[in-house]
Amino acid sequence: MPTIPWSKLLSGLIGSFIVLGCVAATKAQATAPPTLCYAFLKGNAYQASDLYVTCGAQDERITKLGDIWDFAVATDGSVLALRRQRGTEKGKDGYGRPTDIPHFEMEVISLKPGFERHWSPVDGDASLYPYCGSILAIAQEVHVASEKPAYETYRTDNVLTGKPVTLPPYVAFGCSSDGKTVVGYLEGDRRALWAGLPPRRRIAREETQYSIVTYGVSPDGQYVAYTTLQSLCADKNGENLGCVRGSSAKISVSDRGGVLYDSGTGETCAGWECTGVFYWPAGTTEAKPIEPVGWRAQWITPEVAAALRAWRSHEYAPNGKSRN
Repeated sequence: MPTIPWSKLLSGLIGSFIVLGCVAATKAQATAPPTLCYAFLKGNAYQASDLYVTCGAQDERITKLGDIWDFAVATDGSVLALRRQRGTEKGKDGYGRPTDIPHFEMEVISLKPGFERHWSPVDGDASLYPYCGSILAIAQEVHVASEKPAYETYRTDNVLTGKPVTLPPYVAFGCSSDGKTVVGYLEGDRRALWAGLPPRRRIAREETQYSIVTYGVSPDGQYVAYTTLQSLCADKNGENLGCVRGSSAKISVSDRGGVLYDSGTGETCAGWECTGVFYWPAGTTEAKPIEPVGWRAQWITPEVAAALRAWRSHEYAPNGKSRN
């Protein structure tokens, strides 16, 4: 029975639709409050981008090769993981037609002086999350069989050690920095989100034909946020804080209940809807746009932003060519 990595299936569907340009948009149109500090990929979703940081109203570019598709920074600020495109490989698009699809590998960079770096052996088609006091790579596969509907399975690996991580009965999970708060799915259909180990509390269940797209947990474990295809919701210590309209493939939740996510902006980027970064203070009634074009945002501290700038300076070659 063939298995198709979800990221490759998605890449196949959109590979021929890569957006080559975006509408001009300025920080005046979507200005981040000066207290927000985060990292994100600048570009439209699902295309090779560069890593940027913002601590205040100005974006700062960290990488310059335009080959980043995902990233995560460990919550203690010690390590950065990058999902980088390294060439292409033969594959098939969503219609079964032969095509070249991106080949990905995971790079791990220490953010301590010396900035040691290495390639992780984990699946390059996984998504990166700063969970459980480390960085987890969660790979999703769609299984196609003629005798029954397609279904999904997951594999979770520690990017830093390269070893698999399991927490039965969860099939996919995330946890707080100390590992005491665990949330995730018990089944591959992603219809219900549970908390606890063993699972004791059902945070949410999607009763429509849609599934819960993704979830995020704050480093201290107090806040959990999740999205369906229609709504973004949050929960604090078991109490629901409400929802706003919006959805995202990845979200980041702070210890203060701030939620970062990417979603369509309604503007046009080379014929397609632009993806921007939004900020929702959980419990309020409205999310605010903070980046007119961007995706995969994660909360960081000013100290982590400084470490990322230092790594950028370390990697900038004397001949003016960037190595990062």
